[in-house]
Amino acid sequence: MTELDLFGELFPEPLSKYAPRKTGYIAQPGTGPDGETCRSCEHYCRVGGHAKVYLKCGLMRDRWTNGAGTDIKAGSPACSKWEAPTDG
Repeated sequence: MTELDLFGELFPEPLSKYAPRKTGYIAQPGTGPDGETCRSCEHYCRVGGHAKVYLKCGLMRDRWTNGAGTDIKAGSPACSKWEAPTDG
């Protein structure tokens, strides 16, 4: 059954609470190595450090904003650009 709003328009499909924000990731999460996450990637960045820390993908640095639109989730499955962390 299709639900309509007050103006006769279709309600949009609800987003999954696990759906990634497209603007924060360089590639689709889940396309990388099995068992790896953003947190285990070389490009995982923690920005800030005072009252709040924001999680970002370093490969998207030129597109970072001062808002949540470019944040990522540390536990997201790794994307196809995942790289093992280097020492040092």
